[in-house]
Amino acid sequence: MESTRAPVVTPAPVVEGPAPAAVGAAPATGTSNASLLTALGLATTASIPPIAELASLLPSLGAVGTVVLDALAPDAAVALATAHSNLDWVSEWLATGDPVTGREPALAAQPNAAAGQPTTFEEAMSMHARDVAMVERVFASARSIVPDPEAGPDSRPTLLHNSVEWLDEGEANLVILSPTHDGALRGVAAGSTAYFDTRASWGADATYDPTLDSAGKAKNNEGIKKQLSGVVGSMGGSTMTLYQPSTRAETELVETVIHEVQHDADQHGTDERWDQESAEGITTDGSAPNWVYESYRSEFRAYWLENPPGSIDDDFGDPKGQVAKQLTIPAMVNGAVEMVTTAFVTQRQADIFAHLMGGFPADLQWYNPTTGKFFGAYGYVAHFYVADPSFRQFVDSTFELDTGNPLNSVRIQDLSMAIDTGNDGVIEDAVAALDPLDRAVLRDRGTSDAMWKRAAESLGGDYARELRLGIESESVVDAGEQAGTVVVQPGDTLTTLAERYLGGAERVAELAELNGIELNTLDEVLATGTRIHLPES
Repeated sequence: MESTRAPVVTPAPVVEGPAPAAVGAAPATGTSNASLLTALGLATTASIPPIAELASLLPSLGAVGTVVLDALAPDAAVALATAHSNLDWVSEWLATGDPVTGREPALAAQPNAAAGQPTTFEEAMSMHARDVAMVERVFASARSIVPDPEAGPDSRPTLLHNSVEWLDEGEANLVILSPTHDGALRGVAAGSTAYFDTRASWGADATYDPTLDSAGKAKNNEGIKKQLSGVVGSMGGSTMTLYQPSTRAETELVETVIHEVQHDADQHGTDERWDQESAEGITTDGSAPNWVYESYRSEFRAYWLENPPGSIDDDFGDPKGQVAKQLTIPAMVNGAVEMVTTAFVTQRQADIFAHLMGGFPADLQWYNPTTGKFFGAYGYVAHFYVADPSFRQFVDSTFELDTGNPLNSVRIQDLSMAIDTGNDGVIEDAVAALDPLDRAVLRDRGTSDAMWKRAAESLGGDYARELRLGIESESVVDAGEQAGTVVVQPGDTLTTLAERYLGGAERVAELAELNGIELNTLDEVLATGTRIHLPES
């Protein structure tokens, strides 16, 4: 089962290029060259073969192919050339236009020319290089953070530091995907994008095959993933995927990494009731399958933590605040519209649910029985909330953070796995490796309850209690004067650091004051290697 993270806004549809028009329309005067056409075996304009044949012929023509393009009706020529825009001479033809026929420069009309998307193979490869570079810069910065135990578990810098460490330690694999230039030629539906390269782990060489078949369509989809355009990141199994991160604000990249690692770290699936992979379709009686419960609970945790409560970029309400207004949700169930009203407890609970629900489908079909598909990434949430009273009760009662690892900590993960072994020596080594904040969280009976319940099940109540008391009795280790600091990476400014670690540039003045830096230098590049102090919250 793959969990995805998407922004609140509805993703814009992919802008597709024009469909191939009919071939054979008479060219405008002066647009053909008889001798060149003859050399190509095309005695007249009328003898130009169909588009499908031209698509396979064009790459071998070189610049002479401009004669063939100019001999076509303009719309047909643009459609054909767009399919071969990775060829330099074709790109030039598209960019220059033709004053004789009145054809405008057509680079902007290429099949994948949605705003910010690559229109050539070379542009796609350049975008991928930028995507990787951005992730490397943010991750290098995160590694330099010294977590501050005094900041507590709701520390964005600590969560990012631990999340990057999670990936570095191999707890999950990372794949960075970038859009291809030819999504419309790969059968990508409106609102989706073709990304590459699922075969390449982060840091490995990524590429894709732009070769077209005789019909002018991409012939090889190896390493290609077709995904909703609005998805920012996903976690499937033990693989985290980031989608074109260089087009996102740093704060969005940070919260996505925290979100996706929590999917892996929350230890979901350890409860027998939820331990089931997603299956196509729904149960015959309309009740929510086990994967729906597990997926909702995992998404609830991940959205809760991606911007910890109280952080400036936190879009969700107070976890202690009473819900201001219940929601009424309509859904088409078994051919009839049903409506139910929520019974939420806190505003944060209501806000996370509303985010998952997103916009309403026009026909109120959160689940389409004909296609077997749900509306959007989280359509199952609204569908089963209305259709299944048991799932509705579960959602209404899920209003607190209940996770086996609220810090995304590899050390807490190691302790959890050690507990499963039941081996005293392995458990002692895992306890010794805990850092001060790990210990503080494990001492907090509220945030660590899920962990200790699991320990009691694996070790027995007495052993788990003894282990817990041992951790609770230890004094907190002083993390030193560098606690709560980060090392400046090449290109960092106070503004980028505020966005990365404090959730928004609005807090840049606070960061400047804490470090004794003049406000008129907020956007000046800081000296690489400088250690900057971060506020506790």
